[in-house]
Amino acid sequence: MKKLVWLLLLWHLILGSEKLWAQHSSVEFRQDTARISGYIAQAHKYFLRRSADSLLYQVQQGFHLSKKWNITTYHSVLFRYWGHYYRNQKKFDKALVFYKKARQWAWKHGDKREIAHNGYIIAMAYFGKLNITLNKANQTALIRQLYENLRFSSQYGTSYHLYGNYGLLALAYERNGNDSLRYYYYDKLLSVSKSGNTPIDSLLDHYYVFSLNLYRKNVEKAQEYYQKVINIEGKKDFPLVYIYTLGLMLNDCVKLGYWDLATQLAAQLKQGDEAYGDKGDLARLYANRAKIHLHQLHYSKAAKAIQKARRFAQQIIPPDKLIPTTELDLLEGEQIIAEYHKQFPRAIALNKRIMSLKDSLRATYGSFDLISIEERLASEQKERDFRQQLQLKRLENQREAERNQRKIWVAMVIISLLSGVVIVISLQAKKINQQKRKLEALNQTKDRLFSIIGHDLRTPIVSTKINLRRLANQKQISVAEFSSAIQKQLPRLHTLLLTVDNLLYWSHNQKDTFQFQYQKAVLNDVLMEVLEMLEESIEVSKITLQNCLTNELTIMADSNHLRIILRNVIQNAIKFTPQGGMISFHAEEVMPQRIAFVVKDTGMGFEQSQKDISKKGTGLGLKLVKELMELNNGALEIATVQGEGAEVRLLFLKD
Repeated sequence: MKKLVWLLLLWHLILGSEKLWAQHSSVEFRQDTARISGYIAQAHKYFLRRSADSLLYQVQQGFHLSKKWNITTYHSVLFRYWGHYYRNQKKFDKALVFYKKARQWAWKHGDKREIAHNGYIIAMAYFGKLNITLNKANQTALIRQLYENLRFSSQYGTSYHLYGNYGLLALAYERNGNDSLRYYYYDKLLSVSKSGNTPIDSLLDHYYVFSLNLYRKNVEKAQEYYQKVINIEGKKDFPLVYIYTLGLMLNDCVKLGYWDLATQLAAQLKQGDEAYGDKGDLARLYANRAKIHLHQLHYSKAAKAIQKARRFAQQIIPPDKLIPTTELDLLEGEQIIAEYHKQFPRAIALNKRIMSLKDSLRATYGSFDLISIEERLASEQKERDFRQQLQLKRLENQREAERNQRKIWVAMVIISLLSGVVIVISLQAKKINQQKRKLEALNQTKDRLFSIIGHDLRTPIVSTKINLRRLANQKQISVAEFSSAIQKQLPRLHTLLLTVDNLLYWSHNQKDTFQFQYQKAVLNDVLMEVLEMLEESIEVSKITLQNCLTNELTIMADSNHLRIILRNVIQNAIKFTPQGGMISFHAEEVMPQRIAFVVKDTGMGFEQSQKDISKKGTGLGLKLVKELMELNNGALEIATVQGEGAEVRLLFLKD
């Protein structure tokens, strides 16, 4: 009896302690959640102050508590501020890694505002990266991300950060000399502007309206908004933004030739030069002042302004990142001054530099416009596809509803036939879906085949046709010359034949019609057959072969597949190995029951070959090799040894 009483007391004590622990845990959870929000607020404050280390500390503390309670709600915001830490240091690649993680967590939680916010921040990072490295990849990434952001807004009916995305697009087009699209997006961002939220928002909106009216030659309206800008309330609270805005207005006036207004703006900026934090902006300011002085024929003042602009340009880090249009304006100003002082040799030298820079800018602008058009068309196509899918979904829902109504009506009238009707409908639906999947698969196969045929077949045929026509048009040609010309075409025909064979086998594979016979094969015998087939290509390329295989080495594989695999790999090695190079073959046992057949060449390597436009292909050969190796229970490994060429390893099962 006493034991029973003690057990009951012990049980009550355990229950009581569990309740107390649960209550304490709940209170601690709420406190830690509030602390995470506090860390995020502090991170934002330090981000605005550009205090990098303090920002990172707040983010890490927030993650510590999030992991403690397994709270993922804050992951999107925390990853974004972690990206801000790297963006403040202009480490944009690292920033992009964290921004994309932030967007992934936003997608997981289905938070549209967060998705839109992170998309905009990613675009800003690409823009910063483009300012450091002006290349096609960065241009494409920026434009693609901005159109993706706009498409997201259109598809999900959100207006978050539309203003910022339009602003970045306008700035990108302005930097690349496309004023029509720049002002088109100014119109767009003004249509979604919530002007009046803050004085800074009003200031920027006034500038956009000013610039638009200047572009449309409505000088009176532009003058009105100029007055609004210089008279805006509270400008002492945000001097950097105010001075930067005046600089943008001055740049537009000088660019469009409104000299009186430009002179007024230059006078406004005279007292605010020290407020500029960016040396590039200061260089731009003095370049504009130089153009105004030149328009007024004040050559000495223009020369002094150019000297100041050059001094600030030399302080830019890195020093070669002066905006090209600013450099062009300075060179043109220096040429005019040189001509005025009759320094004609210097003027001619400056003119050559100006022509070279203009050619470079035209090429850059043309490349950007092409990228922009391609990405805009791709975005519009995706938007159309989305709308079509949405419409199809609506139609499917509508049809489903109609079917359900008919089913209900039939069930109410004749209950005994309901089961039969449902079975028939389900069978029909299953059949339709099977047919649909088959058609989609066939369509994809057709598209892939056509794209490959369009490139890998047409190119060698056209090349051979041109060379044979050139040969036929020669009135006198020796036997040796004729033989040499024919020999040069043989490798192309071999490549064409290999492409045709690859297409046939690959298309059979897509239709699941590969015939497979897994058996023992002597690797050296198959290698010698393949080398005999490629003998002419090897002779033309003057390549030395080194075969270290023995006749005793056997593997398990389909012999027909093995020929295709070796032929593609060796043909690829021949293609990228320069004349006089060497290709070696050897085998080694890499693990129990595994043999590695190694093909090593002295070519440029795979990474470099991808950069060589003249030798790029669709990659069908290696794709087919990979599929066949997997089908034969093997694997494909590719490596590039720096300065030594490429190495392809084919792993087979040992006999």
